[in-house]
Amino acid sequence: MVDVEAVLAQLSMFDRLRADEIGRLAPRFHVETLSDGQTVTFDGTPEGARMIVAIEGQLAIAVDSPSGKLQSELEPGDRHGDVALLAGTHVPVSARAVGGAAVIATLDRAGLDAILDETPAVALPMARELASELRSRQDVARQLMELHAEGLSGDELKSAVAERRRALSRRGARVVRT
Repeated sequence: MVDVEAVLAQLSMFDRLRADEIGRLAPRFHVETLSDGQTVTFDGTPEGARMIVAIEGQLAIAVDSPSGKLQSELEPGDRHGDVALLAGTHVPVSARAVGGAAVIATLDRAGLDAILDETPAVALPMARELASELRSRQDVARQLMELHAEGLSGDELKSAVAERRRALSRRGARVVRT
């Protein structure tokens, strides 16, 4: 049997909530079982944006970003899309069950707003997640400005920028592990 509440309780944004509070917010998530190889796609619109939480099984996710297609994997307890949902930066994402069936729980913006209204205690951990992502992006921008200021030759600059791109792609599709 799928214990969505147990997985949600492990997420950093909900880990300080009591069991009864988790029980009240869990119905805001849409739970879906994907058969092996089945793909679910969410478009890059505000209406299509979702936070995806892996409940059971493994998922391969692909995100269409401005820097190209980013891929990563989700295992039970991992999530994707929380920062994008908070920040309003919506990009197309697909999740495919690999190695067997998988169960996912998804949350749309209306569900997130309802959770924040009903349980404001989750706002601070979510703000920390958003701040961490912003700090990471700021570090990359700072590194690129420093590279430019170094006066590197064209080839050296291209090589250094390519390394920063590889580092960003290693971050995958912004997967948060428990």
